[in-house]
Amino acid sequence: MKKVSHPLKVGMQGAAVVRLHDALQLCLDLGVLLAESPRGRAQFALALAHDRARALYGDATATLVDRFQGERRLLINGEVDAAVADALNELMRGWDSATLH
Repeated sequence: MKKVSHPLKVGMQGAAVVRLHDALQLCLDLGVLLAESPRGRAQFALALAHDRARALYGDATATLVDRFQGERRLLINGEVDAAVADALNELMRGWDSATLH
């Protein structure tokens, strides 16, 4: 999976936002994000699909980034800064390693 870059924030569009969507979707699929709520994960996956269809950093994306920031004890502002990108990329590196072995 390609790395999440930064900065990313509401209103942005393009390939970098789609890479963020991929990472967030994987977090939902693996139960890393919203672990306590399978129903919440399903609802957010639907909302994220709407943003992804437009390659847009929309409200659903921002809300999921907020949740990720809160669960990782990062500054909660709904934007992808270096700390958020690093945390997502570290998770993805671990998943890539796990699938290789």
